[in-house]
Amino acid sequence: MLLEDKQFCRTWRLSDIPLLDGPYVDSVSIQPHDLYWLDVEEKFVSGNRGVAKRIKQGVFLQSFPSVETTSIKLSVIWDKLEVDLVLDETGCRILSKNSNYFF
Repeated sequence: MLLEDKQFCRTWRLSDIPLLDGPYVDSVSIQPHDLYWLDVEEKFVSGNRGVAKRIKQGVFLQSFPSVETTSIKLSVIWDKLEVDLVLDETGCRILSKNSNYFF
C-alpha cells in the first residue's frame, strides 16, 4: 500500500487486500517509494520479486501525520465510499464510517 506524503510515498507491504469491515490484514512498514509508483498500474519488481499491481485507488481527506506513528487513521474515499483506513500495531483495516472503532 502506498500513501502519498509530499515528495514520496509511505509504503506498507500487506499480506492480503483488506475487505470493507473485514478483519485486520498483516502489514509491515517498508522504505518509502517514489511518487512514480502511484501512476503504475502493473510492473515487474526488480530482483525477481514478483509483480506490483494496482488493486485499489483512493484519496485521503485530511493531512497525513507529519511523523511516523504507530497508529494512523485516515478518512479515505475508497470505491466511491468514505471509509476509515486504519494502520496500527495489529495491521491494516478498512472500516465503514459507522463502525465502532476507537483510538
